[in-house]
Amino acid sequence: MNRAVRKLALTVLVITVWSSVPVRSQEMIDLTASLGAPEFLSAGFRLNMKQVQLGFNAGTLPVTGGKIFTASLNLYFHFAGNSKYTYLKPWYAMAGINWLTDEEVGFNLDKYLFLNLRAGRELNLSPRAALGLDGGLLFKLYYDRVEYTPPSPWFPSLPMDASVQPSLAITFIYRIIPRSKQI
Repeated sequence: MNRAVRKLALTVLVITVWSSVPVRSQEMIDLTASLGAPEFLSAGFRLNMKQVQLGFNAGTLPVTGGKIFTASLNLYFHFAGNSKYTYLKPWYAMAGINWLTDEEVGFNLDKYLFLNLRAGRELNLSPRAALGLDGGLLFKLYYDRVEYTPPSPWFPSLPMDASVQPSLAITFIYRIIPRSKQI
């Protein structure tokens, strides 16, 4: 993992945990596992503040001959509907920042920074578990490529060249402490 990304992830984690300590920290944390673009296969957590959530996740895409790492910081606003199991409104809007590195080992390293805007819905399966489905747009804010050697024409690369592209995910959410409707 890139040293700067590691420092950023650790800083975000420390600040997030530190800021949640005085206010029922376990009730505020949800664990997540996602499959999507640009998160690929990722795991993370969300901090809950009533109808607002702050989320962080890190992931990868296991491919032969490459190292792909992604990290994101997201803000969720729950705004509509009701749930049988939880006080959280199931419809939400999400805004996030995604960092992605794609290293074709021995050839090059691509670095991306995206603005990710999505809307979605949580399908609450129980007071502890939910499935989130969302989609939106991904805006490329930054790109840099470091060439190691001239690339081979047969080596595949991720199609991340467009300035705006689709963004989507399916996320499993596990609430450490079940959410009741009593808030």
